[in-house]
Amino acid sequence: MKKISCLIGIILLLSIVITPICAEDLKFMENTSKTAFASGGYDADAVMPVTANWSRVSRFTGVDDPQLLWKKNSSIFYQLIIGRDNVKYMFNGFTVGLSAIDDNEDTLWTYKLKDFKKQGECVIGSDGTIYFTAYSEVTKSANAYYLYAVKPDGKLKWRYSNPKYVIDTTPVIDSKGRIYAAGYKDGHILRFDANGKAEVFKTIDTMDIDKLAVGADGTLFAMGQIWTKNEYGCYVLYAIGQDKKIKWKYRLDDESYFSTDLVIGADKTVYFGTSIYYNDIGGHVLAIGPNGKKKWDYDAGDVVRATPVIDNNGQIIAACGNDRYGKYFGTAKKMAGKDLGRLVALNMNGKAIWSKNLKHGFDATPIIDNRGNIYLVDNKASILAFDKKGKLLWSFDTGAELDSGETICLDSNQTLYVSSSKCIMAIGDKANQPAAADDESVDNADQPAAADDAGDSTN
Repeated sequence: MKKISCLIGIILLLSIVITPICAEDLKFMENTSKTAFASGGYDADAVMPVTANWSRVSRFTGVDDPQLLWKKNSSIFYQLIIGRDNVKYMFNGFTVGLSAIDDNEDTLWTYKLKDFKKQGECVIGSDGTIYFTAYSEVTKSANAYYLYAVKPDGKLKWRYSNPKYVIDTTPVIDSKGRIYAAGYKDGHILRFDANGKAEVFKTIDTMDIDKLAVGADGTLFAMGQIWTKNEYGCYVLYAIGQDKKIKWKYRLDDESYFSTDLVIGADKTVYFGTSIYYNDIGGHVLAIGPNGKKKWDYDAGDVVRATPVIDNNGQIIAACGNDRYGKYFGTAKKMAGKDLGRLVALNMNGKAIWSKNLKHGFDATPIIDNRGNIYLVDNKASILAFDKKGKLLWSFDTGAELDSGETICLDSNQTLYVSSSKCIMAIGDKANQPAAADDESVDNADQPAAADDAGDSTN
């Protein structure tokens, strides 16, 4: 009898050990139990189809023993996203366009943009379509603004432009697959269906909108500056219902000069970081409740340009400080010799759980792996890894030159990618990656033929 019981126990144990991972567990999900973004609008088969508007808690394992695998230099790279089969999408150069790069650093295709001054960040819709905004100079005093939809094979699906509207924010997608984009000057928020048909969802007069987010209940959050006599240049956060009515608005401190992307907690609290440059340098992490009232305000003591991230334990991880702005705002001498960065974990009441002073500051929002480890890149191109209790696991100097606009991503092959306005690089784990390749610059002459930019739509 004991032998039979023992045998049954072994069989049950083996069934647990060899049970395959459910395919659904490997799908991209916008949320953990601690966040409440709109879900279902992005490509569930992509690795990381959006840089913001999700928890930034990856379902994949991060790097334990870092090694530089490869690096590509270019005039400019904007923040990258990772689609299906670990294909990376990013903008290569001011006038080159959108490129798709595989794991071997080969360019699969480039969708070329002609005479464009700036392209925004991309997002990938549920069917694999890549959406982004861009603008070109029509005259010295006028620009043309566009929302693009490009197919996964690099062919244009549609392109929207209307001289009445400025659209230059990163697009966001709601649970019904509708795309929202806005811009500065006119306060128009446009909503598009999957075929590019547009409507004005909401107009907030005199507002320059630069951040959008969609909550699980369909609430659209818009952050930007208001230019009225009483609120000249003030940052204001709006919550707008699907009935297009304003639920509430929250005005930031008059000195707030910059806001990070928005993070939506499970209880509909909105979290974000701010930066102050007037008279002195400072910054805060704020929590605005679902009624539009401030719940708490954490004084970071320095600028907060990296978006806070909520981990699976409900800790709010904020990377603070920046090396780049002291020379512009007269504080470089004051900060000389001091630690310019700090990583802090806050509880849901805004109290610090742990804090680590670091040599350099941050622009890039951290990424968290499936073990709770935190990965971030500082302003001097070092990648740092911390566990969920704030213990430094490793620090890796990439030797790269970064300038601005960094982002850090994690793919399904235990590889971290860092992009900036100077380069993109891949950092893998020594245990399962090939030897590092020599640095090389992108040579567009050797790339596949680029698709031409064409196909306006206006409605």
